[in-house]
Amino acid sequence: MDAAGLAIELFSLAIKTYEVFQKAIDFPDTSSAIVLRLDVELTRLQLWGKHSGASLGVLVLDLVPFEALIERILQRLTSLLQDTVELKERYGLAPIDDNGTGNKRPSIRSKSFNQVKGAFRAIVKTRANTADAGQSNDQQPQVSALDRVRWAISSETKFEQLVDDIRGYTNNLNELLRESQRTTLSHDWYRTEMQVVGAMDDASSLQLVQKMAQMDSSCQDMYTMALRKAIVLNDPNGSGRKGSVQILSKQDFDLPSDFRQLSRCIAMHHPRSSAALPITQTSYILVEKKRYEAHISSEDKAALLSRLHRLITLLNTTTPSERGALPPCLGYWSEPDDNCWCLAYRCQFLPNSTLPPQKAEGRLTSAQPLSLLYLLQSSSFRPALELRVRLAATLSTVLSRLYGGQWLHKGIRSHNIVFPYSPLDAYDISNPMIAGFEYSRQYSEPASIDFIPQDFSQALYRHPDYQSDAASRNGYRMSYDVYSFGLLLAEIAWWVPMEKMYQDVMKKKSNLVSSFHSQQAEDFLKELIRRVGKEMAFRVGTPYQKVVEWCLKQGKSNAADKQLVVEFYTNVVVPLEEVSKTF
Repeated sequence: MDAAGLAIELFSLAIKTYEVFQKAIDFPDTSSAIVLRLDVELTRLQLWGKHSGASLGVLVLDLVPFEALIERILQRLTSLLQDTVELKERYGLAPIDDNGTGNKRPSIRSKSFNQVKGAFRAIVKTRANTADAGQSNDQQPQVSALDRVRWAISSETKFEQLVDDIRGYTNNLNELLRESQRTTLSHDWYRTEMQVVGAMDDASSLQLVQKMAQMDSSCQDMYTMALRKAIVLNDPNGSGRKGSVQILSKQDFDLPSDFRQLSRCIAMHHPRSSAALPITQTSYILVEKKRYEAHISSEDKAALLSRLHRLITLLNTTTPSERGALPPCLGYWSEPDDNCWCLAYRCQFLPNSTLPPQKAEGRLTSAQPLSLLYLLQSSSFRPALELRVRLAATLSTVLSRLYGGQWLHKGIRSHNIVFPYSPLDAYDISNPMIAGFEYSRQYSEPASIDFIPQDFSQALYRHPDYQSDAASRNGYRMSYDVYSFGLLLAEIAWWVPMEKMYQDVMKKKSNLVSSFHSQQAEDFLKELIRRVGKEMAFRVGTPYQKVVEWCLKQGKSNAADKQLVVEFYTNVVVPLEEVSKTF
């Protein structure tokens, strides 16, 4: 047998030994999270097999110089799982008596464990079938008497060390891959994380995923997605919230004089513990209004308020890499006379950025944060292609993370992309912030109670099937969010605001702006897709063009939202990330 063939056989033996070892573990439900880490490591090992060629029976050429090292790593991994003395003395496992005495394997696991286990099993099974197809029957490995050994966990701490050591072997194998292969592998792993979280449909399963993910540094995105989905499901125990939503006092804010006419503004925050005490600190914050219908029923208003609380909690559950694009929300106050709630976001505005002028008495004049729409309308600001592509890539990544947590933005447009960190004397689009969450909601919530603005500038971004009366009739889906993002990507590519784009694309149509309903939106979509196919590749390249086309065509997709989450990552996030790295 040649060296490459030996490496393939050792990989297959390692997978088989691993699976047999997993089945032999007996454990109490309190150890479910740590046992599920074995599924994490099996999935990571199979991903290495996919990208190294080992699961297909042919090692990739780049790994041929490392054949001997690969063989040693796989042999050590297999030996580790077969060494009964080491498993007992070092890793806290105790053999179960074959005669039936001692511990017995529980016949029924918790529903949560079975659900998480089933999600990993479905992913692993797909890869295992591919691996089997790449091997002949005489290559199928045989495992010895290990099949008959059963183990009980006597020490969780020692068992966790076993999982960490297994992880170390997989890390060693991954380090032998080329950088491009490791990047593709990381994309596959992120898809795995999305699929696992997407398969969870109850709070207890999401709690178990969070507990498991907290133990493993490779599962931090899985943890965040599970945390957000738990918030979406309104789980009071499993969402990991660090405090209740704050109801703010309007008296603690210096607001612009025309605040009632604004939907968004910059304000000054002067928190006081009581009216009699002096101001303790001052900061600039962003205020957004979440409106509701004037004659809304008390039941629907309560439902919207519950949604508002989940939104605030969701926005306060961000990773360090997201905090610039998703600012923490301080809380809200109610404006019943204006039929809205006012959300206050903490933003680190630069002193020379979008801060408004003040009158002599210190009261703010009207203040709007710098938006992408404003920059698109500027005749003097024309950012380079690489800056525009990076902006698109950043926005797609943040939206993908929200979708992974089962939350839809529902208001994607250039007005809702703001740049609080950009100085006025030199516009900077490298640190966008996504705003406009006033209409956002989770996948499964009804849209009939939403306040749906009918002005032309917002209707332009809505899919033809979500215009006018069709909005309440059809309900909102993730595919409509993706469509809106496709329009935003087109704006960034051509650096033209959507209304101007509409006028250019539809200039031959007689009903240009006299009305905008489903038919006008459908006509616009057809003309825009035609122009994207004809012109956009010249402007920004073919990969970017294909992303825009894919987004615009998703509005008609029948894919379930949780399936579309993975497709969005594959067809939008990954290509834009790859293009942005070419500059």
